[in-house]
Amino acid sequence: MPSIPGYGFSGPTRQPGMNIQRIAQMFIVLMERLGYQRYGVQGGDWGSFISQQIGLLNPDHIIGNAP
Repeated sequence: MPSIPGYGFSGPTRQPGMNIQRIAQMFIVLMERLGYQRYGVQGGDWGSFISQQIGLLNPDHIIGNAP
């Protein structure tokens, strides 16, 4: 499970403009690079907004969404 940039095990971000949609897109690319064709998403606090955005941006690859 990835950490949200700037939180948890991730260091501070170096680029401005890190928002919910951009983080969701980064997680989608990560899952593609890891070879996952379908996956579930879940998040609490900010992660709930990010998981919803992943479902909106990539619905054909989402098995389930539990914000």
